[in-house]
Amino acid sequence: MDLDGGNLDKPQRWKADTQLSVDDYNRWFLEYAPITYRETRARATLYVEDILVRTDNLRRLTSNLLFQHPDALEMLRMSTSPPIARDRLVGLAQVSKSLIENMERHKRLSPNLAEALVREQLERITTVISHLIDRDIFIWFNGDGDPTVEDVRRASTCRS
Repeated sequence: MDLDGGNLDKPQRWKADTQLSVDDYNRWFLEYAPITYRETRARATLYVEDILVRTDNLRRLTSNLLFQHPDALEMLRMSTSPPIARDRLVGLAQVSKSLIENMERHKRLSPNLAEALVREQLERITTVISHLIDRDIFIWFNGDGDPTVEDVRRASTCRS
């Protein structure tokens, strides 16, 4: 493969160059993607487990958690059944779209909203999420007992 642009004027070589590029990518993907995926999944699992600890396994989900950890919103949206889209959450909770976008994209609360308004909207968000918790993943919501360590581990890896 000619990496210096030497094939720009030789279209007859493009197909071969493209195939070499695809082959190189496929080799890379098979070798490194599984490792990268596992590492990312492991980090996400630890993050989910941390949120579960902070919320007593989602049984004490409060607006204060989101006030202190706005980045937790995406995980909480994925904890619902069905996983709730940002725009759907905006509508159901009747909150500012910019609040949701700031929390997920910038990992912060909307800088232009007054704290009282932010807290009020966070309360509505937690109410909606609590109502829609996926009981097939968070099975302890189906009974009175506490989840086992294995229940929490399994739930932490489902959608992370």
